[in-house]
Amino acid sequence: MIPTPGDAGLADDSGALIDGLQPTPLGRKGTAEECAAVICFLASDMSSFVTGSSIPVDGGTVAAGSWKVRDDGSWGM
Repeated sequence: MIPTPGDAGLADDSGALIDGLQPTPLGRKGTAEECAAVICFLASDMSSFVTGSSIPVDGGTVAAGSWKVRDDGSWGM
């Protein structure tokens, strides 16, 4: 999850929802600027030979096998 002002209503005052989704394999939340950097790359000439590809901007979550529901009903890797 990338924290933004738009998700402010998704967590209680302690930020429990956002904090509960951590950690990613990189051990931290991503930033909107990191997502924007990938968009800038894809919009630039540097990506002229990139076609039909998915580029996850997820701190390694997909590479680690993604999120799964644990036996206790919580989400984790």
